[in-house]
Amino acid sequence: GNPVFKNGKEKGSVHIENIPGNRYAFTVTIQVVNVDTEAFPDAAPYIGQTILQTGLLEPGSYVSDKQLDVDLPRGLYDCLATFTAYTSEKDAGDKPQEEVGATAMQIVVTVQE
Repeated sequence: GNPVFKNGKEKGSVHIENIPGNRYAFTVTIQVVNVDTEAFPDAAPYIGQTILQTGLLEPGSYVSDKQLDVDLPRGLYDCLATFTAYTSEKDAGDKPQEEVGATAMQIVVTVQE
């Protein structure tokens, strides 16, 4: 979904789930792609910045609320959420967890004040 944050410091609902049936662990990185700089001039400097990263989420884990990594000003941020998949702990065994691919989707992050 499209996460909403009250402000740049408080947690917002991100609802990132790695379903139990998934074979892979993954990380999520959210990067600002574009902002309406006329409507939100204070938001302009954040274009191109990564504003949120999760740790490695194993199958069966869920993140409901998370704080932004950057104290964003009020605005609507067009973002790219990149999901990078890794072998799960279970499949990796004693070996390091290896990257197996990535997919990205467009989302809008709202910071209300």
